[in-house]
Amino acid sequence: MMKLVVALLFIFDGQIDHEKTMYFKNLNACRYYAQNYNRERSYYEPTKCVCKLAWVDGKTRVIR
Repeated sequence: MMKLVVALLFIFDGQIDHEKTMYFKNLNACRYYAQNYNRERSYYEPTKCVCKLAWVDGKTRVIR
C-alpha cells in the first residue's frame, strides 16, 4: 500500500541525494527543517533542500 507524504529533498551539485531524503506527514514540519538547513550560521554552510509531495511505500519511515 502506498501513502502520500511530504519529502524533504537535499540537493548537492544539482542532484538529489536520495539517501538523505526525509519524509514527513506534515508540510509545516518539512518547511521547518528546510528553513533550518538553508539558513547560514557561524561555522555552518547551508545546503539546498526543498519539500515536495511524494508517494512512498507503506513501510517507509515517516517523521511526525
